[in-house]
Amino acid sequence: MSRLPTSAFAVGTNTPLRQIRPLSVLGLILTTLIAVLLVFAFVTASQVFTNLRNIKLLASNDLEWSLAQIELETRDFAGALEAARLAPEPDLDRLRLRFDILYSRVGTMATAPAYLRLTVMPEFDAALKRVNTFMSEAVDLIDLPDEELLEALPLLSVQSAHLRSDARALSLSGIS
Repeated sequence: MSRLPTSAFAVGTNTPLRQIRPLSVLGLILTTLIAVLLVFAFVTASQVFTNLRNIKLLASNDLEWSLAQIELETRDFAGALEAARLAPEPDLDRLRLRFDILYSRVGTMATAPAYLRLTVMPEFDAALKRVNTFMSEAVDLIDLPDEELLEALPLLSVQSAHLRSDARALSLSGIS
């Protein structure tokens, strides 16, 4: 049996060096790949957490904006109601539009999950209940034919007397 030169074998083994080098290179490639993947996973996770923090901040800002919008829509509705009561030829279409916009905003607030955490605050919950009560009573009046709505404007005005202060209470309690 012929002997191979000792340089062709790994020291202390009977494995040829040609077999060790591909395994070493493969191990190095796999280790590098795993390290790169770990770095990528860390960077991605960091970005995800940063984005989640930003989304939480935006949701908070959106909540405050929505509450402020309800206050503004309430003011606009009250203005349209007052204008309809005082005008010789009231713009009932404008009054209905202002009511519909307010109704939509209040409906969104009453059903959106983001607002549920605010209902544990007694002042918010009480104001929301009063606003919802007004909205459900007023919808029957707003939907009357023009002649009947004209006759109901004083009643609607009396029923809405607390509406602006309740909308303000919603807005203030939502930002505290």
